Amino acid sequence: MCSVILSTVLLALFFDSTFALIDGLYCGQHDCYSVLGVTRDAS
Repeated sequence: MCSVILSTVLLALFFDSTFALIDGLYCGQHDCYSVLGVTRDAS
């Protein structure tokens, strides 16, 4: 039972960090506004 819970937690952490911080996908770990040098109200 413990191994199932541990596996689930590890998989959740792996997928969360993998998909949220992929470099090259949008702006990666950075704020896109600062990367582009614009403000949020720019159009």
